[in-house]
Amino acid sequence: DGAVKKAGLVSARTRYVLRKIGRLKNSVPVMAQLSASGHLDRHLLGVLLRHCTKCYASPRVYTFSTPFLPRLESEGFETVKPWTRSLRRVCPAGIFARDFLLIPVLDDSTLHWWLAVVCYPW
Repeated sequence: DGAVKKAGLVSARTRYVLRKIGRLKNSVPVMAQLSASGHLDRHLLGVLLRHCTKCYASPRVYTFSTPFLPRLESEGFETVKPWTRSLRRVCPAGIFARDFLLIPVLDDSTLHWWLAVVCYPW
């Protein structure tokens, strides 16, 4: 938590989120984990994405979870189809009723995260 406070450019809201993430990973505080590995793992990025999705909610945007793309690539469409079921309950068009789809992508060779943005999937 001290490392979070020392970062002068980090907003109070971001510090709050980092503290919350740190409590979720009881074994190692989040800042120690980040400084030790230098990378966000799937869990931490997932928590950050869920937080952003809640804070900046828009009916035009759908954010997939971090396991979505690896599961789609390894096991195929049928295994991830249920993940959008809640969207189809609201609108039969599902993800095609959204203007933007956000898909987190981990580059395994560099361990960098990317955010793929699909504009107007319809």
